[in-house]
Amino acid sequence: MKGIFVGLVVLMQLIQNDQVFACQMLSSTPKVAKCDYGAFQVWLSCRDRLAVLSLVPSLAVDTGSLNTSSRAYFLDEKAIPTGCQQTSNKKYATEHKGYDVGHLSAIDHFDNDLHAALKTNAMTNMVPQASKFNQTGAWKMTETLVECYRETHAPLMILSGVILGSSTDDDYFGASHGISRTPDYMWKLILGNSRYDAWIMRNSDESDVRSLDHSRRSIAQLIQTLELQKESIYEPVIDKLKEIELSNPKREKFSYHDKCHLRKG
Repeated sequence: MKGIFVGLVVLMQLIQNDQVFACQMLSSTPKVAKCDYGAFQVWLSCRDRLAVLSLVPSLAVDTGSLNTSSRAYFLDEKAIPTGCQQTSNKKYATEHKGYDVGHLSAIDHFDNDLHAALKTNAMTNMVPQASKFNQTGAWKMTETLVECYRETHAPLMILSGVILGSSTDDDYFGASHGISRTPDYMWKLILGNSRYDAWIMRNSDESDVRSLDHSRRSIAQLIQTLELQKESIYEPVIDKLKEIELSNPKREKFSYHDKCHLRKG
């Protein structure tokens, strides 16, 4: 056990020194930074110190079964100069119970490469997420659907984002993490084999698996929802969605089926 721990410590040091880690300004007005982790990218709203998008450009058929149980959350040293990162890697529940440190790009998607998997524990990739929604609810099911459909639709592109919204009732993490707003909604788009499905889900424990059908949206509806926020921080995300829309993918209902339990990850 000690050897495994030492090995993880060494691996984490390698990750912090990884030259693939690069954070740069994607846009100056609004101030949005992009951190590139190789297997995925994170786009950060500097004003809010929170990701507005985490993008997996290409996810292949699942061939891995590595242990991805590590939750060694860390601040990305190379994101510090941007001033766009959260200020703490402490669990959100230490400040307010009921919220997980929720991955946007899921760690389990990279169980063929521990190096890539552990990078998802960077706080740049994390948002305060309602615990049941994250662990057993609608969000968890979208992660399961990624694992299912990467077997038949790979390579997949996965976009995971937030809608910060205007509610102040859940903005608990300003003092502790520098996060000005807790996301009111979270969304996901899975694209593969010229087919896609997408959802906008409330960041609430009420967003259980049964609510997923009602959360489904087209790319056009997702773009419209982000445009209605009238916030410039979403402009780079909208541009990316419009780029995908131009490829004219067919909308398909992705759902759990009898072969999903055979997935490796």
